[in-house]
Amino acid sequence: MIPDERKTLPPELRSFLRISITLAILCFACELSLHYFFGIPSSIHRGNIAYTWPTLWWNDWRDFTCWMPRFRHMHTMDFFSTDPDLDQLFMYPAPGALLFKAFYSIPLPLASFLLLTTLVMLAIVVLFYSAVRRAGLSAKPAVLFVVLAFAFSYPLWFEFDLANMEIWMMFFVLGGSWAFLTDRPYVAATFFAIATGCKIFPFIFFSLFLTQRRYRPIVYGAGLLIVLELAGLWAIYPDFHVAAKGVAAGLDSYRVTYFLPDHFETGFDHSLFGVIKVVADLCLGTFGSHSEFPPPSAFVLKAAGLYLPVIACVGIMLYFVYIRKLPVSNQILAFTVIAILFPPVSHDYTLLHLYTPWAMLVLLAIRHRQALPGLGAAMVCMSICMAPETEFILRNQSIGGQIKCVALVVLLVISLRYRFPDVSAVHFGSPATQRIA
Repeated sequence: MIPDERKTLPPELRSFLRISITLAILCFACELSLHYFFGIPSSIHRGNIAYTWPTLWWNDWRDFTCWMPRFRHMHTMDFFSTDPDLDQLFMYPAPGALLFKAFYSIPLPLASFLLLTTLVMLAIVVLFYSAVRRAGLSAKPAVLFVVLAFAFSYPLWFEFDLANMEIWMMFFVLGGSWAFLTDRPYVAATFFAIATGCKIFPFIFFSLFLTQRRYRPIVYGAGLLIVLELAGLWAIYPDFHVAAKGVAAGLDSYRVTYFLPDHFETGFDHSLFGVIKVVADLCLGTFGSHSEFPPPSAFVLKAAGLYLPVIACVGIMLYFVYIRKLPVSNQILAFTVIAILFPPVSHDYTLLHLYTPWAMLVLLAIRHRQALPGLGAAMVCMSICMAPETEFILRNQSIGGQIKCVALVVLLVISLRYRFPDVSAVHFGSPATQRIA
């Protein structure tokens, strides 16, 4: 890299910043003007959430605090109670209870969660800045890019408002991806197993081992997942059958509350099934007519029964026909998009997972100054996914999630169509795994 190139951002990264910052400012300006000039209150209870959130409507770290009363009764039958004073049923798989309990057991759990999460995130940002510098960018543009990229990060903004545990799933998957790239298979399998135990869909990252016919880490990860499942069930209640029924009831509650209905939170859901619900409601003329949790239409109920088996077949087909033949960088990008696009519900905090393949694409753009086919388009899709589109409103409901869904579909096609250089070309501090031909 010649000296002048070290001092300038590649065009793909400049485009990323321009789009991200423009959309963030537009969102902020729209919501401020609607609130202060048109008098729209920032309150979910008055039905105006689409016009004033996520900028103005503060959620008080709801996703972390909502289960604190319930976890005071962990290991007793009261943990499964439907008493409204205990708020929602627990809606994670059993190993997720271990993660929540770990934070709820320390002094000042919310403050500790926010502090520890922030420190880990800052450490990751610093490590990423170091990688950017090693890739060949000088200090000033590197600082400018990293600071602006994360300061205008909608997924981080969304996550901090809710304090959802998804950011720790991102840490685990990121750690697993780093370990895989640096040829630490059992460390990678450990991280992937923990993430899978808590949210299910990260299991797809075990396919990285399958592609290389490295079966022992898969077996190890499966064994660890079984241990975590049993430990989680026992921690919830000391009868595995009763605990399993209680966890299933919580997951079914999630299905009824979030999977099936189309409501205001669908505007922050970038899943494929979220688009199906929106299109169905538009065709029926009921889109945007509700803000709570309405019963789903007959069409959505039928589509829900078909969605998971069909999308599973699509994922398997994509893997065997396309993904397994791609370089490691493409595989990680494709698996990440699938993990946040194919679940029946995928709220915008799951977009945090995009930062793993995004970091790889950023380093590729810096290292390979010549235009790489598909890289510019991929970064445009990334910028759309990492910026807010909540100001795009149809019939009193945001369609930002559906805009992001389209961007994710395009990004998946890019990951399958264009072969990016092996990620070992931008090194992560030690030799990466072998390139897949």
